[in-house]
Amino acid sequence: MTLSSRHIVVDEDFDRVILDVLRALQDQRLEIAARVDTRELVRRTTGRDFRRHLAFEVWSPDLAVEAIGQDLEGCVFLMLWFVIYELADGETAIAVCWPRASDPVYRREHPQLAAAADAQCVKAEHVLAGFRHKTREVASVA
Repeated sequence: MTLSSRHIVVDEDFDRVILDVLRALQDQRLEIAARVDTRELVRRTTGRDFRRHLAFEVWSPDLAVEAIGQDLEGCVFLMLWFVIYELADGETAIAVCWPRASDPVYRREHPQLAAAADAQCVKAEHVLAGFRHKTREVASVA
């Protein structure tokens, strides 16, 4: 994996997509390490409002333990972000930001962690695959 993110647009309500993503993460044995309600954070800190927007920092505990065994800081480089946000037309976007260990330079320097990152990216792809029948792909950001 060399892309830094992947985006899809789902023709479903934001709340439904959140529930489906959370269920799919659980099915893939991916755990949420952090949850950021970006809309609420911006509202609280700036007084501004915008559409619903949640970000989940996600990881595989099994892969993280393996990474820590190779490098004490390794699990940090395996973190994925799932960002889910509401679009103006009622659709919902899902973006997955790949782990730092997916970066080509990092991969060369840390091949074992790169393999763990690949395994985690496969899990993330399985989460997105559950939405294929109701999505349209958006250009990925490299």
